[in-house]
Formats: sequence, C-alpha cells, structure tokens
Amino acid sequence: MIARERPQLMSMTGRTWTFPRQLVLDHLAFAGLLWIGVVLVVTALVIGVAIWGSIDQSGWDVFVRIIPHWYVGCVSGFIAFSYLPSAIAHGQTRRDTAVQILIFTVVMAVALALLVVAGFLIERVLYGVMDWPQAVDAGQRYTSSGQVHLIFLQYAPQFLVWAAAGVLVGAGFYRSEGEGAFALFVSSLTLSVAGFVLESPSAAPFSALEWLFDPPGLHLGLAIVVCLITYVFSAAVAWGLISDIPVRNPKR
Repeated sequence: MIARERPQLMSMTGRTWTFPRQLVLDHLAFAGLLWIGVVLVVTALVIGVAIWGSIDQSGWDVFVRIIPHWYVGCVSGFIAFSYLPSAIAHGQTRRDTAVQILIFTVVMAVALALLVVAGFLIERVLYGVMDWPQAVDAGQRYTSSGQVHLIFLQYAPQFLVWAAAGVLVGAGFYRSEGEGAFALFVSSLTLSVAGFVLESPSAAPFSALEWLFDPPGLHLGLAIVVCLITYVFSAAVAWGLISDIPVRNPKR
C-alpha cells in the first residue's frame, strides 16, 4: 500500500528529487570519525601544554575558529566537483542534483555545529576535573563553553555559508579555471561577510572588512539573517554555473 501511494504523492507535489541519504550518511560518518580523532588530538595537546606549562584557555576554542570552516568548504567543493557531474551522467537532472547538494550543505552545517558544541562540552568536563580555566576568545558570540545555544548559532550559519561557497568554487573549477577564479572571488567576499557579522572573521580566506572596521556587534538574529541571505546568494550564483554545466567524458 505504501509503495503504491508514494508515486502518486510525488506526482501530486511535482517533486522529482530524492533525499541524498547515502551521500549524507557517508559524509556524516566520516565527519564523526574525524571528530573523534580531533577531540583526542586536541585533548592530548592540552595535556601536553599542561605538563610543560599552564592552561588558561580552551584548546577546542582555538581549533574550531578556523579548521572546521575549511573542512566543510572543501568537502562541499569536492561534492560539487565530483558528485554533481557523476549524478548528471547517470541520468539525474541538474536541478534535482543541485537540490540534493543544497540539502547536503544544510545537513552538514547543522551536524558540524552540533559536533563543535559536543567538543566544548567534553572539554568542559576535562577542564572541570583538572580545575583549569576554560577561557574563550573575546571576539565570539559566546563567552563560555556552557552557552551551547550561542555556540551553535554562531557556527551553524557560518558553516552554511562556507558549504555554499565550497559548492560554488567546486562547480566553477569544474567548468573552467576562469570561472573557478570568479567563484573564488565571490566566495571570499561572502565568507568575509559571514565572519564579519558574526564577529568571527579569522577563518575567512581574506577579510578586508576585519582590517577596515571592528566587528559591528550586530544583533545575533540580524547576523543570522545576513548569513542566510549570503547563503541564498551563493546558492543562486552556484545554480547559474550548474544549470548548464557540461559533463565531460573521463580521459582514458
């Protein structure tokens, strides 16, 4: 009965794309394994510093200000560069593939933000047991590792913008080096905007805004809205590259 109703529902809604279940599960599993490894490495480094000196800052806070942003951007770029033409070559439309990739970017941004929060909480337990001060950088939206909602709301929108930038760059370089360079320029601007409004510009490829001004202290809700607009803008530019993207035959 369920199997018979599904095609009817899809025909009524007009939806032709499917949730990229395998793509999401594979990359979530890989990100989870990396996260476990990174937690162990950061913990070992913190303990090493404690042996030779003193601890006065969160090691996890230092790590998450830069590395996860580049990870989500590079993974999204790889998906656009490899998964996109492969799916199209196997008969999937460009529109449906683009929708699946956008779904992937949202899921990955949320998942990585939750992993960032989990890392802070694990470190908080360790620091509490060892009676170490877990100070965080003053330029963040959160002032302590216990403000999990603020940590999530700072990083999830940024990861979303980085994911869209990765898709844009991946699609651009698949088409040509010139369009890839254009995508890099646009992405650098969008990433700088996202870092600027959330007072965390250090991860951006370049941040002229940070050099010219101090962070504006925008209301968090407004900053998130700006990030969402930036994400939609990046996705729209990426669609301009994807909508007629050619599929090259592999060289033999």
